[in-house]
Amino acid sequence: MRIGLLGDIHGNAAALAAVLEAARGLDIETLLVTGDFVGYYYDADKVLQLLSGWDFHAVRGNHENMLLDALSDSSRAPAYRQKYGSGLDRALACLTKADLSFLAGLPASRTINIDGKNLLIAHGTPWDTDQYLYPNSDEGLWGKVASHEADYIVLGHTHYQHVRKMAGKLIINPGAVGQPRDRKPGAAWSILETETGSVEHRRETYDIAGLVERTQAKDPDHSYLWTVLTRR
Repeated sequence: MRIGLLGDIHGNAAALAAVLEAARGLDIETLLVTGDFVGYYYDADKVLQLLSGWDFHAVRGNHENMLLDALSDSSRAPAYRQKYGSGLDRALACLTKADLSFLAGLPASRTINIDGKNLLIAHGTPWDTDQYLYPNSDEGLWGKVASHEADYIVLGHTHYQHVRKMAGKLIINPGAVGQPRDRKPGAAWSILETETGSVEHRRETYDIAGLVERTQAKDPDHSYLWTVLTRR
């Protein structure tokens, strides 16, 4: 089966729409989502609406944890706003109770079986939602990830696309739909062929300029939120 791998959408519905349109054209039927539906940008509600018609399996990211933290204790919201901009504020304002319940119910990691293959999905690492596994991370960290029982391990959080075979399994990061950090603009995602183990990294175009303009208006003191979208 050909599976769409994606994550780190971060409220960027325009980017997600481009990915899903491409996925439909490529006959992708199932999605694995590595978390961070919310944060940074402003359309978390539309993100969940776009995904609602799809068969997908997802985990919770660190930005979902921050959202739920701010929901339970509003005094923590200003610190998140100062660091990340107003995206979480917008998510808290626009998400329904059902949306919040869905996000709260997501596991930190999960393993599913497709075509006889076990796929482990997590955000950072299988044991820590907020830990980064970069292509150049310490070999000991890579080895610890690879020690988990699965045929494929799908991670997010770094916003960098990569794939590596280790200990007889593939460790894949599809990059970030909503905010790539590898200086390659566009909406990043990947396709996994479970039978052959082939991985195709993809990048879709969308109206980045429109989001840049919107971000400059909503978060003028957070220039990173728009410069990261276009840097090369």
